[in-house]
Amino acid sequence: MKDYFYFTIDGYSKPLGYVHHSIIERVDSPDYWTIDSEAWTLHLCVPNGPNAFKERSKLVDATIRIAQEQGKIPELRWRGDAAPVRLPQCAPHPLDGRIRTLIRPLRL
Repeated sequence: MKDYFYFTIDGYSKPLGYVHHSIIERVDSPDYWTIDSEAWTLHLCVPNGPNAFKERSKLVDATIRIAQEQGKIPELRWRGDAAPVRLPQCAPHPLDGRIRTLIRPLRL
């Protein structure tokens, strides 16, 4: 997986999935994302708390919407579906909806 960045979130030590470097290179990263090119990580910065799930999902939706509006990811065919970001113990797949077109889930 040499061409993929690990997708990580606050409060969870394992990666939730992978994002291809070409996606990261094309999308302007809002300040709630941290990209570490040496460690090959794409980190979503949302502190844990009672609203963490809602906030993570909202920020991923916003990032995808921005990328679509800018036309930087033509292969993204967003239908307006939500992109919830769950921890693996909360759902069979940590990533649901349209985000799967961008992020390849890890098999944990």
